[in-house]
Amino acid sequence: MKLESLKLEKFKGCTLKREQMFKLSGGGVKSDPGETCGPHGQEGRVMHFSYGYDSLRNGELTYHNRSNVEDICEQPS
Repeated sequence: MKLESLKLEKFKGCTLKREQMFKLSGGGVKSDPGETCGPHGQEGRVMHFSYGYDSLRNGELTYHNRSNVEDICEQPS
């Protein structure tokens, strides 16, 4: 089997440009961690969770790096 040399130049075209990174992040601005009750999971059930940061994207607040998910929040009727 012939092994190919891995050089930095080979992957130069694979790096993301600043504009692409902005689109991936949604243009949001990170904030400090915290905890809240909000929709969680595929069913969107309201759960209490800790989050690493939140981000305002297209007018909607999103929460990231969730942990300590608990079913202690009041469910909407």
